[in-house]
Amino acid sequence: MKILVTGGAGFVGTNLIKRLISEGHSVTSIDNYHTGFEGNHQEGAKYINGDVKEIKHYNVYGNFDMVYHLAAIARIQPSFKQPVEYFETNANGTLNVVNYCYKNNIPLVYAGSSSHHSGKLKNPYTFSKDVGEEIVTLYQEPF
Repeated sequence: MKILVTGGAGFVGTNLIKRLISEGHSVTSIDNYHTGFEGNHQEGAKYINGDVKEIKHYNVYGNFDMVYHLAAIARIQPSFKQPVEYFETNANGTLNVVNYCYKNNIPLVYAGSSSHHSGKLKNPYTFSKDVGEEIVTLYQEPF
């Protein structure tokens, strides 16, 4: 299968890509290296230095059979200083990924956050991830 992993240069993405490659899949990663590292690159995967907010521009790389959406700006404390950046990436970026998958009929696996269980309105990070989860839920219903 041709698989796209957003946030593929982060800890979870790196380990997922290792597994996917070992299973014989063709893997492409989109990562803006906000928290991921080039040192995490895995031989056999293709890496795009890009942002999920602009995923529609990466369609030139071909259609995928599956997308794992792991990309996000994480951590609660910094979100208080950069709430707009968190929302743009974690909510709007997720909207772009989900819409991309919807328009191209590609199954999506989304990495949510357990933080919303302690109150989604307690900080910008949790709120932005909760909105992302709601977007995924919205797109599960036919329009």
